Amino acid sequence: MPIPRRIARAKRDARAKTAKTFINKTVPAVLKSSARARRGVESVQLVIDPPQSKEEPPKKQAYGTRKALHSEQGPLPDHAEQQGSLEEEVEERHAPLTSKVLPPMSISIHACDTLEAASRMYFSSTSRSPPRVAVLNMASPLRPGGGVLTGATSQEESLCGRTTLYASLREDFYRLPDVGGLYTPDVLVLKSWDDGPMGGLLLAKSERFFIDVATCAMLRMPDVEGGKYADPRDEELVVRKMRAVMRMVRGRGVMKLVLGAWGCGAYGNPVGEIARAWARVLCVRGGRNGGCRREGEGEGWDGLEVVFAIKGCRMAVAFAREFGGGLTVHGIADDDEDEEDISSECDGEA
Repeated sequence: MPIPRRIARAKRDARAKTAKTFINKTVPAVLKSSARARRGVESVQLVIDPPQSKEEPPKKQAYGTRKALHSEQGPLPDHAEQQGSLEEEVEERHAPLTSKVLPPMSISIHACDTLEAASRMYFSSTSRSPPRVAVLNMASPLRPGGGVLTGATSQEESLCGRTTLYASLREDFYRLPDVGGLYTPDVLVLKSWDDGPMGGLLLAKSERFFIDVATCAMLRMPDVEGGKYADPRDEELVVRKMRAVMRMVRGRGVMKLVLGAWGCGAYGNPVGEIARAWARVLCVRGGRNGGCRREGEGEGWDGLEVVFAIKGCRMAVAFAREFGGGLTVHGIADDDEDEEDISSECDGEA
């Protein structure tokens, strides 16, 4: 039974009020007290059609843990906000890329929120210093934060209503480029993701964590016939967009990445086309246990751990089926697929 219009409007207004308070009061106070979060906002970069990296990944003769990070990934964290010593962080960030042999990229699909997936990746790490986790902000190409200030509830609004991201999305960066986007390092996650679209509680300081965010926009309302793009050029543009995201994060030393069913919502992209495009970019051809091997047009993303976070269970299952490679969806109860309305998930995947 649909929610009466006046109730829906009241809920939207309440979300907008909560978001405005968070963005206009909470975030500025946090940025004033956190040098690392402030530097992250100031370090945002506009990246247009990034080129393929000229650096070849090391050969996979044996598995190891890659601690080396690219030297241009931004300022070092504050002593009070980073586990491990500053000396260890400097050593790891500037170690040669070939000092460790990388395992194959791993890929998994989880029926969960983007920030929930990022939190799991961050806090489950066994390395001496926290990992660099990045997420894809499936963004509006026209408005910073999409509809966060008007109470909208898609993935971008959720990110901006819970982190310091919005402060980095300056008006002069828009319209976002067709291929590429904004890269914001050291975005601080401040609110939980398990209590309504924008109503999560503030996290305790010990529960807060930093992520990098790639803010990029997908095609809007492409022509579709039979669940596929009517124009082959749209398919190629989607692949270019995805490859740009991967190059943006790869060039900044990210080893843990949260992606999603990008554009499969209000923007009208078919889930099958998006899933197959991601598979094409990531070059998965039936690897075991979500493993990924380089083939064909692949650039090689060795060492990356990729999680597709897709909240709606039916959408996640459809995505996994079209992605291929024998992937299954984690975090689904037996009856979730029948109870979940795929349209509600679509609304959350811009």
